[in-house]
Amino acid sequence: MNQSRSQADRDAMTVEIGFALLTAAVFAAAAYLAVTACLFAAGVHDQPVAGMLAKVSAVTVFIARVLQVLLPAAESHPEPAESPEAYGPDERYGP
Repeated sequence: MNQSRSQADRDAMTVEIGFALLTAAVFAAAAYLAVTACLFAAGVHDQPVAGMLAKVSAVTVFIARVLQVLLPAAESHPEPAESPEAYGPDERYGP
């Protein structure tokens, strides 16, 4: 028989996903502003490479933060296992 996740487990995962996305967006915005401010202070603000560097930094921080939050969360909430009866008799041990 298939054990499904409880409502509390599903709610916990939803909160963790929301937390990951929200904090990743905040961190990405901070990274974008930090890189832009540094480049502006260095006088490199008119070059297209400067904008690309800031965007790449923000995307990298966003992805890293989401993975940092969700990978440990996935390990702490494993998929529910199916019972052995769901697969039928084991062929290795005979009929």
